Amino acid sequence: METTTIKVSAATRDRIKALGAAERKSADAIVQAALDAQERALFWDRFEAAATAHGTEELEADAEAWAPTLKDGLDD
Repeated sequence: METTTIKVSAATRDRIKALGAAERKSADAIVQAALDAQERALFWDRFEAAATAHGTEELEADAEAWAPTLKDGLDD
């Protein structure tokens, strides 16, 4: 694995180090997990914004149209 150095504040470095020690993970694993979480949150924020921008009327109408088929062939 190729490595590099990034500049972070001493406080951030200390937080990474402390979390790594608590979870028995490397600094790299801690930073990767933080980036993964941030990217996942950004994805869902953008998804929600796009879904809201398109409105929900069409989705709700589609759900209502398919609702009667949910119990097709099933006894109550």
